[in-house]
Amino acid sequence: MSELPSPMDAARRGPKGNIDRFLAFWLNMLVEGKQHSGGPAHLRRTIEKFLSEPTLVAARESVGDAVLASELRDAAETYFNTCRSDTGYTTTLFRTRKLEPDQVTAKAAKDAACMIAALARSNSLTGFAERLPSLVARGFTASFGEESEPTLRLAVGKDPVASRIAPLIWD
Repeated sequence: MSELPSPMDAARRGPKGNIDRFLAFWLNMLVEGKQHSGGPAHLRRTIEKFLSEPTLVAARESVGDAVLASELRDAAETYFNTCRSDTGYTTTLFRTRKLEPDQVTAKAAKDAACMIAALARSNSLTGFAERLPSLVARGFTASFGEESEPTLRLAVGKDPVASRIAPLIWD
């Protein structure tokens, strides 16, 4: 007999445990941030739909916002760890030229700034959602190290939309 997943595992990994909904949320924010395809209403609905998903609401009620924040930060870190190790991400010219570590960090920082910009464009960063930009930043620095924070600050500063919500990013 298999053990039932915890409420947070069910919210993050789905009923079969074969997906990562939190990672998918960050990837969605990255795509929206890079393509500027969704307007504020679309982004707001995406964030609200994610945060109001029944299994996520049940998990928040069961374990609290601090655990949810930790899981979302972990999912962001998972994305950035993948950036560091994926040969398609860390190379250019059809994988013929390997990027230097500082170039990979700068590229990932730009991705983080794109995610933050998408969150900013949503105009819905209230309540728990107000934590999301900081969770992206914390996931980034957890992966690339605290010494990478200036690179992230630079990338956020270069993005006029992301820089509007800088006070939400750094405590």
